[in-house]
Amino acid sequence: MLDTRSDLLLRPVEEKDRDDILQWRNSDSVRPYMYNDNVISQDDHNKWFSSMLQDETKSYWVIELEQRPVGVVNLTNIDSENRSCDWAFYIFDANVRGKGVGSYVEKSVLHHVFEERKLNKLNCEVLETNQKVVEMHKKFGFKQEGFFRDFIKRPQGYIGVHRLSMLKEDYKLSNRPKTSIDRDLEIIDKIQAIRSKNNINWMDVLRLCLKENNKEAKKIIANINSHDSEISALVEELAKNE
Repeated sequence: MLDTRSDLLLRPVEEKDRDDILQWRNSDSVRPYMYNDNVISQDDHNKWFSSMLQDETKSYWVIELEQRPVGVVNLTNIDSENRSCDWAFYIFDANVRGKGVGSYVEKSVLHHVFEERKLNKLNCEVLETNQKVVEMHKKFGFKQEGFFRDFIKRPQGYIGVHRLSMLKEDYKLSNRPKTSIDRDLEIIDKIQAIRSKNNINWMDVLRLCLKENNKEAKKIIANINSHDSEISALVEELAKNE
């Protein structure tokens, strides 16, 4: 694995980690973000752990910060024929947040998958309640392939799941030196993402207005439409060739 920090490393999971990983998986900082948020029994964990160690389609590492375990990262569904795999990670120690552990893990996994294993595609799925991880994946170049609505049932209701992926060509592009134009385009992408969120807020305001005072709300919408038409006319004038 790529090691660019002397205080951080990823080491393969060993038999000695069996009981610790059960404790981490059952912790309140990890369970809510897993597909199965039930408390895992020792027996079920032992069966899973023994199988995992022997499964060639899986690889697991313990994340260590200053020689202390803080999380786990894994590759699953490693497909040598189609040259793809899935990945996930969790950090059970809340005290290490903000210390760059997540970014280190992401860089290391991308290097391992595309440079060492020579795979073509890396996939991941993230619960919609874990939006920070979704944004981090996108920051590193992952593209959203879909969103599974009401995919996981919880006592408080259903939760959707983001499906993201990265291709080897995406990885290569994200690692080439960035030009000033690239940086400008990144800013545009950020503006677009923020505007998309605000558009949802704007539509919610309109819905509320229509429910509370339908007649007055439609007058406001008509005014908005009129002004938009004026803007469109100005844009057309601006776009005319001399």
